[in-house]
Amino acid sequence: MNLKQRRNINILGFVITALIMIAIHRRIQISLLDVSIYSGWTLFILMIFMASYNIRKKLTFLPLGSSSFWLQLHIYGGYYCCLIFLFHIDFRRPTGHLEVTMTILFSLIFLSGVSGLIISRIFPRRLSAKSEEFIFERIPQYRKTVRDKAEELILDSISETDSELIARFYKKDIAGFMAQPKYFIYHFWGSERPLVKILRNLESLSRYLNENEKKYCEQLRELIVKKYDLDYSLCLQGCLKYWLFIHIPLTYSLMIFVVLHVILVYAYTGGHT
Repeated sequence: MNLKQRRNINILGFVITALIMIAIHRRIQISLLDVSIYSGWTLFILMIFMASYNIRKKLTFLPLGSSSFWLQLHIYGGYYCCLIFLFHIDFRRPTGHLEVTMTILFSLIFLSGVSGLIISRIFPRRLSAKSEEFIFERIPQYRKTVRDKAEELILDSISETDSELIARFYKKDIAGFMAQPKYFIYHFWGSERPLVKILRNLESLSRYLNENEKKYCEQLRELIVKKYDLDYSLCLQGCLKYWLFIHIPLTYSLMIFVVLHVILVYAYTGGHT
């Protein structure tokens, strides 16, 4: 079974299960039972299961099934959580500070999870499409090396050509770009618009240069492209590494509020929300 067939089966299974859950929810409503109690505890148990995925990733030595299998459970479990959460709030706008806070946290967790799923599918392909791959931890050093080469190149151009045209262009349009990571949003969406603009300006400058100066201009162009590729790799690899630092803390924060919510419900309403 290939990936597409397996995905189609998973989606079909989710849709069928979701329809069954909707039917059960409707049945409980007709029976005049308190839906929020059933949905609340179901959601709480499912959230604990979802949070256990992070623990499973650290216990690789235990025969608990493959990581990819657990990932699929985690993904579709997240979709079920969203559906049950809507049942629990009865598809209404939350009221009260605690409910609003929990709804915001849940929404952020769901959105960060979906975002993480998307970038984990797309960003590795985009990175591998580049001609050169960079080790994430070494990118700052690579960037410094490129900047040092560019500055050395500018000094050489001044001494060898007796012209400061390239140096003035570098100071005005390139120095800030070389000094630090830039254009995160453009890299995130895979746009090369800033790079095209810089290179277009560099090409416009080269029309006023002699042959000797153009050689330095071409070398500077290569360094600019290299720096842009480094920032691109830093952005994509950073997103792949650090999105969990948003998703996981939000999850544990929500769990604390859920426990508080359960305590308050049973303390003040005897289990009826």
